[in-house]
Amino acid sequence: MATMIITDSTAYLEYYKLYGEPIRVIPTPIIWNNKQYYDMIDINSRQFYHDLPNGKKTPQTYSPSIENVKSILSEIDGDRYSDVIFIPMISEISSFELVLSSIGKKFKNLNIYVFAANSTCGAMAMLVELAAELSLSNVPPVIILEKLQQLRDSIKTFFSVYDLKYLYHTGRMKYFTSIFDNLLKHYPIVELDARNGGTFDVVNKHKSYQSSLIYIEDELSQYIDDNPKVPIRAVIYDTILKNIHQEWLVSFQNRFPTVSFESSIIGPAVGTHTGRKTIGISWGYDWKHIVKDTLDNKG
Repeated sequence: MATMIITDSTAYLEYYKLYGEPIRVIPTPIIWNNKQYYDMIDINSRQFYHDLPNGKKTPQTYSPSIENVKSILSEIDGDRYSDVIFIPMISEISSFELVLSSIGKKFKNLNIYVFAANSTCGAMAMLVELAAELSLSNVPPVIILEKLQQLRDSIKTFFSVYDLKYLYHTGRMKYFTSIFDNLLKHYPIVELDARNGGTFDVVNKHKSYQSSLIYIEDELSQYIDDNPKVPIRAVIYDTILKNIHQEWLVSFQNRFPTVSFESSIIGPAVGTHTGRKTIGISWGYDWKHIVKDTLDNKG
């Protein structure tokens, strides 16, 4: 029997064209201007970021519906899947994990595990890709969870943010600091710490995306120095900053030719927390090498 991997839409797997076995995706609800949308179903990135400056209220995300979770579990209960690994986003942002714990006991034929990604977007996608590939190779769920832990502990994530009011809205910055930095046109660099429960910390401030890029490149350089024998994979993702995204990608590839780089997006659900003009990058141990090492040891 195989292991089903279930995650929420904030991994933005459609960018990788990853829908299909053994992955199921539950859309994240967004409440905005008294309407409910489902991330990347009722509202896409282009529409969301176009309308965001004109919204009367700041959008909010909520945990995926219990009915959606039950529907997927009912569909696979008694099927060829005996195990399910849920990979939700961040416990502080999403109560997804609590939802799963409350209903998982009702499905006696399924062994249900919860592994909080403590990350989002490209970093979360790397975790899902790792779990899915190991599942397809019939690796037991306990080993999959062990490898997910290994990858999550290696991940570093940084965002360069333009509009601080969204960070303030999620309680990540004090209001007076937000106003002060906006007047000075500072771009805060926010680190999302996957090893510490997915907490956000403002680690630096710069006057442009270019100076933010230099700071983050230096962080990656230090990471490589600290892990000289580790293959590294990175994902760059953005809201509406396609040109800056391309500039960052070229710069990173030129400076770090041994790192594997990919591109993704910051979709609406995550955009409720970052605002419109945000670009981010995540890196960690190359999940493809983790798969190879796992299968080599299995054999």
